[in-house]
Amino acid sequence: LLVTSAMHNEGKTVTALNLALTLAQQPNCNVLLIDADLRKGSVKRWLGLAQRPGLSEVLSEGIKPAAQAFTRDISVMSCCIE
Repeated sequence: LLVTSAMHNEGKTVTALNLALTLAQQPNCNVLLIDADLRKGSVKRWLGLAQRPGLSEVLSEGIKPAAQAFTRDISVMSCCIE
């Protein structure tokens, strides 16, 4: 699923987080949440995750992808190190 909108501050991050948490509650469902907002990524901040290489580093520097486990069923890849 892709969550997007035409304007900023329309609730994309909260919607994506809620979708990820809801889907992860389903039996045998693992979720990978990728924060692809390269200008103002905030999923990492909302979840209190540490700074690690993210999507921009994987794409530009060829770093091996490494999502952080948030819960047993949800992994998160941030947009960048910031």
